Amino acid sequence: MAFVFEILGISPVIKLLQEQEIYAQEQDIEYLGVHHCTLDTFVSSVEDISQRRHWHVQQAINTVMNFWVNNPEKIKYWAGQLEPENCNHLLLARVGKLEGLRTRWEGLFYNDL
Repeated sequence: MAFVFEILGISPVIKLLQEQEIYAQEQDIEYLGVHHCTLDTFVSSVEDISQRRHWHVQQAINTVMNFWVNNPEKIKYWAGQLEPENCNHLLLARVGKLEGLRTRWEGLFYNDL
């Protein structure tokens, strides 16, 4: 089972809650928000999500670590954009099974036709 992890951007806390509510029924994708752009923070969040969703925990964590190692420019950019004094905003990311994300994108494409 292949996993995907990506940082989506800075978002108000309410936006994260809305995304989680909209996609709560989906078992393949989860949105997470953090106040600090660190590998430990993301790994901890993904570990909790993986256990709750009954995903292969180590594979999901490895996906986050691979993203971190292969995208230092993105990490640096988003870490610089996150304002620590603004607790109303989070760094929004998405983690999930590759097949689930593919299904979501195909659904969006075919619904727009």
